[in-house]
Amino acid sequence: EDVVVVVPDEIDLEILRETDEWIALNKPSGLASQPGRDRMRPSAVELLGLRLKQRGVHHGLFVVHRLDAGTSGVLIYARTPPMAANLSRAFAGREMKKRYVVVVKGELPQILDLAKPIERIGTASFAVSSGGKESRTIVRCLQSTGGFSLGSVEIESGRTHQIRVHLAEAGFPVLCDVKYGHSGSERLLLHSLSLSHALIGKLEAPI
Repeated sequence: EDVVVVVPDEIDLEILRETDEWIALNKPSGLASQPGRDRMRPSAVELLGLRLKQRGVHHGLFVVHRLDAGTSGVLIYARTPPMAANLSRAFAGREMKKRYVVVVKGELPQILDLAKPIERIGTASFAVSSGGKESRTIVRCLQSTGGFSLGSVEIESGRTHQIRVHLAEAGFPVLCDVKYGHSGSERLLLHSLSLSHALIGKLEAPI
């Protein structure tokens, strides 16, 4: 069965930087990094491919990492197979430096070093578990007020939902993260602020 999806004009993609080998954008919250089960919603890679075709560029894009749909910020795609392999190795080998900013419920300590394994639970959720994969999240408190905190986050591993799971387990759920312990109707308050590596330099996405 064929499905036709109409892409709304109001979905705009802010391209941060591009070369012949890769392209980076500031992904908005609510947009998946790649196609998922819900084919009625376009993903960032599909929208970016469409924008490039409108400019007369027809070669492909390669997914080398992902952000949760609710997470905004720096997202990079390779434009050639060799760069896809290089970037994939950089992410898998923990060579890519990743920094996030987050707003959580509760007053964070000055520094929170969370090194706990994460395991998939069911089909779409994750949890801290002794049987999971090694994961480490380091959170530094930037400001606390009124029972909420703004934090700067660095991750040494890149597990699915890692920041959200670690912070929720530590008692500091990300604001509006319904899946992991905080109610709210607004967007998830987690933003991928920067990526740094010799292959790409430093990429920063305005909040």
